[in-house]
Amino acid sequence: MGASGSSVRMDRVRNQVVRFSGANEPAKESDRGTWRHNELSPLSMTVSTRRRLAKQKVPSGCDPGGRAMQVVYARCAGLEVHKKTVGVCVSVCESGGGKKQQMRVFGTFTSGLLKLADWLKEGGVTHVAMEATGVYWRPVWAVLEGRFQQILVNPQHIKAVPGHKTDAKDCEWIADLLQHGLLEGSFVPPAPIQDLRDLTRYRAELEDVPGVVEG
Repeated sequence: MGASGSSVRMDRVRNQVVRFSGANEPAKESDRGTWRHNELSPLSMTVSTRRRLAKQKVPSGCDPGGRAMQVVYARCAGLEVHKKTVGVCVSVCESGGGKKQQMRVFGTFTSGLLKLADWLKEGGVTHVAMEATGVYWRPVWAVLEGRFQQILVNPQHIKAVPGHKTDAKDCEWIADLLQHGLLEGSFVPPAPIQDLRDLTRYRAELEDVPGVVEG
């Protein structure tokens, strides 16, 4: 077969490729319908979506999708317990949909904790959450026990919840999580069991001292 026959077949192949790979004729600039198909481009859709998400601001009390989160406890408080002070944030959801927060600091002596309990009672607080920081939480728990529904939370669990603002206080963050039911409480035995545990620990400490406990 000569070179002329092969060239004819190559021309046919080129025509088929052109026919199936695109339009027979290029779109003219005067065609009014061509601009409508620009929005179907995946790149343009991705860019527009990113711009919308970048400009979107999620308000407080909403999930990442902007939907309002369910309020589980309308009047609650978050406690940030330290050795000498207790930071408290009282969060109240008002009937109009707004939120009001008040923060104060109390001492860890009995007189300061009693003032804390009275202040929470005046604010109509029903539920209180605090971190299990060492043994500092125990006096606070004992004073508030029987007056409020308390939740003791593992600090690692609070840190694992996303969305914490760096400029927000821990007590404010705990109050927000508690208000929307996002905290998982640890087991705290009743007061008689706690007293029995303390007595058992004290006896174990005395047994380590020679001659103190016999029989």
